[in-house]
Amino acid sequence: MKIKTILIPFVIIVLYSNTYGQTCYFTNLNSFGGKPTNYSGNSNLDYFLTNEYNQLVRCFGVKPNSFYIYEDNLPNAFASSSISNNSLPDGTVVLGLKLTNQECFNSPSGTCVAMAVVLSHEFAHILDFKNNFVIVQGKKKELFADYMAGVYLHTRQLIFAYTDMKEAAYSIFTKGDSDFNSPSHHGTSTERMNALLAGYEFSKNKVASGIYNFSVFEAMNSAKIFLNF
Repeated sequence: MKIKTILIPFVIIVLYSNTYGQTCYFTNLNSFGGKPTNYSGNSNLDYFLTNEYNQLVRCFGVKPNSFYIYEDNLPNAFASSSISNNSLPDGTVVLGLKLTNQECFNSPSGTCVAMAVVLSHEFAHILDFKNNFVIVQGKKKELFADYMAGVYLHTRQLIFAYTDMKEAAYSIFTKGDSDFNSPSHHGTSTERMNALLAGYEFSKNKVASGIYNFSVFEAMNSAKIFLNF
């Protein structure tokens, strides 16, 4: 399938860390710090992430603005309902530079598939914001995004690119936490990995039964049943 290019602004500064920030969605774009620019300085990375963005637009039916910013603190990524570009009206996705470099540098397969997980997780938040779907706050909102990321990864594998699911599952597993009383608790490592794999299996089972064109709302409702909310 030929992928039409949509340019999205990115910037890269190389700095590695083993810690992943847990805050995942926010309302104030100015609180993240940094200045977005158009290109990363790495044409292969720009091409990869632009194609990923375009495929997510097709899969989830939302079109947020997206760019890189250098994180002031821990490696992180964010989604916001705030509109930062009127031509991309479904909110904003911000990818932290520390996080992006960390995930690509540590990719065993060399495919940087963890960034497909991160970007699809944030797109799932945008989908949630647009439809006001997950009313409850906290962990279930995050696990919903993990589930939908799994749905996307299977779709991606079929029509876009090879996807190393072992690497993707391990990446999400390492981002679990045990801060049960924290409002930014994302779920334990096992909960996050299970949600991702459940979303993947939902899409896989649909396709196995001959249903290739299931709606994103079917997937969202299956996430709701899986997470019991």
